[in-house]
Amino acid sequence: MPTVQELLSTALETHRAGRSAEARALYQEILNANPDHADALHLLGLSSFDQGRYEESLALIGRAIERNPSAAGYHNNLGNVLQQLRRFPEALLCYERALQLEPNYAEAYSNLGAALDDLGRTAEALDCFRQALELKPDHPDSYNNLGNSFRSLNLLEDAVACYKQAIQLRPGHPDAWNNLGGALAEQGYFLNAMQCYDHVLSVHPANAKAHWNRALVLLTAGNFEEGWQEYQWRWEARDVPRRQFLQPLWDGAALQRKTILLHAEQGLGDTIQFARYASLLARQGAAVVLECQPRLVPLLATLPGVQSVVAAGDPLPWFDTHAPLLDVPRLVGTTLESIPAEIPYLKVDPARVDAWRQRLEAETRPKVGIAWAGSRTHQADHQRSVKLALFAPLAQFESIAFYSLQRGEKAAELSSPPSGLTIRCLEEESGDILDTAAAIMNLDLIITVDTMVAHLTAALGKPVWNLLPYLPDWPWLLESSTTPWYPTMRLYRQPEPGAWASVMEQVAADLAAVLAANPQGHA
Repeated sequence: MPTVQELLSTALETHRAGRSAEARALYQEILNANPDHADALHLLGLSSFDQGRYEESLALIGRAIERNPSAAGYHNNLGNVLQQLRRFPEALLCYERALQLEPNYAEAYSNLGAALDDLGRTAEALDCFRQALELKPDHPDSYNNLGNSFRSLNLLEDAVACYKQAIQLRPGHPDAWNNLGGALAEQGYFLNAMQCYDHVLSVHPANAKAHWNRALVLLTAGNFEEGWQEYQWRWEARDVPRRQFLQPLWDGAALQRKTILLHAEQGLGDTIQFARYASLLARQGAAVVLECQPRLVPLLATLPGVQSVVAAGDPLPWFDTHAPLLDVPRLVGTTLESIPAEIPYLKVDPARVDAWRQRLEAETRPKVGIAWAGSRTHQADHQRSVKLALFAPLAQFESIAFYSLQRGEKAAELSSPPSGLTIRCLEEESGDILDTAAAIMNLDLIITVDTMVAHLTAALGKPVWNLLPYLPDWPWLLESSTTPWYPTMRLYRQPEPGAWASVMEQVAADLAAVLAANPQGHA
């Protein structure tokens, strides 16, 4: 009869060999005999973590800590679980506790840096990674994490060097390969990026991040047929669970006399962009129920043909089948040539538009709205959001009235605008989305980084200049200044990573040309 320690040693070897089910059975055998065995609880929690069962992992490692609160490794790994759950402040506390217990714990320094980076505290994160590498110069995860911080600062060559160092230390490091591919893609080296993702998949065929990264490159390149298929991996790659209903997922079959539920799954801008597919399915004979973010309900209720729009979390009416909103382009076979782009597909009550007209009519100059930042939770927000100071070149246009459509913490920058640039605020944190839309209907042009404002303006059929990073979100494709998604949108692209000044120079030049051609400024 093996001892508990012998069972634990066997289980750990089995776990490391990748035989997770066998290892879990052994850990459970130990716990059946001794429910308070801290190491077995901890290791079973790590096994749950490996399988993406984060809440289960959190509970198990938490129980291990209750039984052995002085184990630094337990606190470090609990922090890793919390970080996966995006509970970054709690993760920080775990890593700090691990370092209190073990001051020279390189892995905890590296993980602390990753959590700080996720919170936008990049300078502190860099210090943590450097401390980790001073303690353990051959630690590949620290190089990988340091590369991520450089990448968030748009120091892409430094990021690439760090990822390559991590790979040299651990040639099979899937995260470093994926991140190397991402940094190369952000510099426009798409073929090299795909080679990185393909390398990961040659070793780990079910690596969701590599599949998803491939999808983003394929879609950005306009290869929708293959890209939509790979995009299915987004659920596993983003740790976002699929919605579960009694009714089946829609498989693309005919929908005549059937009710389909479309449910939003990503940000506000994505929901506005792809809500057009609700009307497309309605034209094909479906009764469409659209579930979306509460803020968007009154706006999307104006979609042609949609039976009802429901706020996420509210009770749903009966439906026969359902689909995540961004699955619909694949299911209907969307190509570049068949993108549904009947603009406008959103409307605002004329009385509300008129109320805003009266509010703004005292200003006789051309009216231009601006927005400079999106949600911090967007995976590439560090690339797309800018400071209001970037809009300083617009100060030369005294013949234009500028209005802010910025929401969130970035709106505070209005208190110190660029010298000579007067901006009046139109957006309120508690404001109704229909008020935002009605205000936009009374402006001549919107200039914005890639945010919900860009999508809203274009879906209303109003002109918008969309400012894009060098590697934009995939719908904007590559190179062109126009987009098949929105006929009234013009795209302004960075000529190289981080080159926002060049973008604004072009915006200013084009704005001057518009004014010269049309002094009234109505775009």
